Amino acid sequence: MMRRDGYTLLEILLVLTLTSVLIGSTVGLLSVIRKSNQRSTIESLDRREIRRLANELRHDVELASSVKHQGTTLILPMENDRRVLYDAKLEPGITRSVQSSDGKTIARDLYLFQQSAPANWSVTEAESSGGVLVRCSLLLKTDPPREMKIEAAWREAKADTDSELMPDNDESSEDASPETEDDAENDSSESEATT
Repeated sequence: MMRRDGYTLLEILLVLTLTSVLIGSTVGLLSVIRKSNQRSTIESLDRREIRRLANELRHDVELASSVKHQGTTLILPMENDRRVLYDAKLEPGITRSVQSSDGKTIARDLYLFQQSAPANWSVTEAESSGGVLVRCSLLLKTDPPREMKIEAAWREAKADTDSELMPDNDESSEDASPETEDDAENDSSESEATT
């Protein structure tokens, strides 16, 4: 019986084919994993920016003395002669700027979104509460596309009438309301029960 000292050409080609298939599938899988990781990182950053924008918008709307809307700009006049502007002209984001009464910019923030179309503002009046609902809609260019909405409610400041109607708790106050007969009976019955 004769013994071989090498490999045939067919065996070498079979090993090379199997190796190239394994390397090709591994590279393809790594590419898919890398793209998925990049997409999830971008979505995470966009959500963080949206959350930051939502917190600032809700805080500013709550402190505003009124709410105005002009095209792509939301104007929030403040009580301290300042105003906050939210401008959605910037393609991938929104600019927030604080201006003094003479129009000088005091502070500016930029909210950038990697996968977003321009933002849309809508301001609607709520008939029941007498307030205003401010809505910012962002269309995220994900697969499938998703719309994110930020809502903030503004109510007109009401006079503090509760403090005028309620007397002070100080018994020596002259503004204290007179006791009714029922209150006097309850007080006398309590004092009898304790003696």
